[in-house]
Amino acid sequence: MNAFDAAGLTFFNQFASQSPLFDSIVINMAQYHDFKGVVIMALLWGACFMPNRDAILARQIAIMSVIGGLLALVAARLMTKFLPFRDRPLYNDQFTLDYPLGDSDRYLEHWSSFPSDHAMLWFAIAVGIFLISRRVGIIAMLYTVVVICLPRIYLGLHHPTDILAGMALGAAMVLICSRTILRSHVAGPIVGWSFSNPPIFYVLAFLLSYGLSTHFDGLKNFFKPIVYALV
Repeated sequence: MNAFDAAGLTFFNQFASQSPLFDSIVINMAQYHDFKGVVIMALLWGACFMPNRDAILARQIAIMSVIGGLLALVAARLMTKFLPFRDRPLYNDQFTLDYPLGDSDRYLEHWSSFPSDHAMLWFAIAVGIFLISRRVGIIAMLYTVVVICLPRIYLGLHHPTDILAGMALGAAMVLICSRTILRSHVAGPIVGWSFSNPPIFYVLAFLLSYGLSTHFDGLKNFFKPIVYALV
């Protein structure tokens, strides 16, 4: 573990287990999607419908932000699989700290911590919101850092560099996806179709937003036993 990560984990860990109420709040923020994706996706679509906005441009950026977020999520999963494995601080016996989660739940023990898929996905969407509305985007980025990312360091689920790398990669993904040439060729036709078929567009947008908000946990849990049975 590098000195930066050790210092960051030690700093946050000094507050751990001092208040059961505070620990419970942080654990709930980290575990429940209501405090993570639901809020960020609501800010994304809310920014699209703010007054004095170019509706077509805002929708294009929103669509590319969702695409960028999906690509970031896929990239994060591939990186955790193919990059050298990195233990999560919670399960690193060589670095003894007192985490609120303890050892009660080890389902992430064999899942590499680098990079943070939460940081990649939600900071990517937050940057997309910033491209639509700076005011709402700043709120989204601060919310992502404070409510989504920092609790994962506090609970020992990620090193600080896992979070920083995830945020940087997610932001880069959306900034690339939002380039004018990509935006016009990919999101342009979708936006045109959204104005001519609003009922279908909003149904699909809701379903995709819900899936992103929950990291597609429902689908993953549904198909997991099927995949295991076929392999």
